[in-house]
Amino acid sequence: MSKTTIELKIEALNALLADNPDDLEALVAYAEYQMRYGSRLEALQAYQHAIAVDKRSFEAHIGLAVVYMNQGLYSDGFSELLSVLKLDFKNIDARVCYEYFAGKYPVKEDLAELYAKIKPYKYSLKEIRTLRAYFDAIIELADFAVADYEKQFKQSSDDLLCEYKRAVALKRRGEFGELRAYICDLEDNILAVLRAEEEARRAEEERLRLEEEARRAEEERLRQEEERRRKEEEIRRKEEELRIAEEERLRLEEEMRRMEEETRRMEEERLRMEEEARRAEEERIRQEEEARRAEEERIRQEEEARRAEEERLRQEALRLLLEKYDSIRPEVCNILNLILKNRGVKSVILLERGGFEIASVASEPVREYSDFASEVVSLIDSHYAGVDSVPLLYAVLEYKGGLIALRILDEKYMFAVIAGSGANFGALKYSMEKNCASILSLLNG
Repeated sequence: MSKTTIELKIEALNALLADNPDDLEALVAYAEYQMRYGSRLEALQAYQHAIAVDKRSFEAHIGLAVVYMNQGLYSDGFSELLSVLKLDFKNIDARVCYEYFAGKYPVKEDLAELYAKIKPYKYSLKEIRTLRAYFDAIIELADFAVADYEKQFKQSSDDLLCEYKRAVALKRRGEFGELRAYICDLEDNILAVLRAEEEARRAEEERLRLEEEARRAEEERLRQEEERRRKEEEIRRKEEELRIAEEERLRLEEEMRRMEEETRRMEEERLRMEEEARRAEEERIRQEEEARRAEEERIRQEEEARRAEEERLRQEALRLLLEKYDSIRPEVCNILNLILKNRGVKSVILLERGGFEIASVASEPVREYSDFASEVVSLIDSHYAGVDSVPLLYAVLEYKGGLIALRILDEKYMFAVIAGSGANFGALKYSMEKNCASILSLLNG
């Protein structure tokens, strides 16, 4: 099957990103073409990468919001749009997308309140037409993609992949078409308002013109009267200014004499008070220094006592844990060895969720993973805290050298399995599930 225009564009952008993985413009373009192609996961990852490169990449935030909306993650989508509007309340793309999706999907009360607090902004006709032109280009590209798939489907009607891609392209075209129709409605509304305002403006201009002619005639009459009155007042004003200037000169001379006297007296008082304050400050500093030294000594003694008590309690807790599991450790290790026999497995550890190692077996030396496993589970638990979801059962981290698999046994215990590159997770999972009940029986027996 030959490749479509979008597929060729995606390949070109993918090659560009292979050489320049942090190219922001290429990342955003790659995400947009993946969205139109129907690969929402690829688009989501590209948008997230773009945001990691530049947190103020508004295009990436808006694109990510559209992905979330199409996936039904409405709160996440609205949050992305609000993050843009908080920084740029005039961002037309984010504002239009928010109002469009708010008309289709429910908005949580707290998110709606945040949007209500954002400074309002009135779109201009130019801005809406620019946005419509952008979506016209998207629709045109979507039409090209649909036409490519329809052409390929006619040539090979039994190609299910081609049929699926055509359906996805039609769906994307429909989604963008709905948003473009919403933007066209905004443009029509603005045009209607502008026409009404223009008619009202012309009527107002005519009214103002007539009023202006009458006002000018009245102003000319008043101007002549005012000119005569102003000449009379100018004479009286100059006489009054001369009198006030003389009085002000005498007042200033008297004020300067009083100020000089007051300044001299205040300077003498300032010097006296500064000397008294200096002596009082020296005494205060001496007393504070003595009190500080006494307090530091008390804190040092208390800290030494606290550390000694913490060490005693830690040693006592460790002793109790070791005693608790000593009796069952041999049997537990036998069961762990059954999992260790799987191909590629390097180490199997039984842990409390807090990170305490109950027992472990290994086919070769490995680093300490107890704290790592506990931190991973705590991170996942904290992310899903308060969320109505299925409790965590497995957490698997894959890397070039192999994988780390965590199997949660119950609210207190878990497995940690470290395997090399030759491990098969399916077989490993089967082995862990097979031995879960035996481990729990020993732990809770």
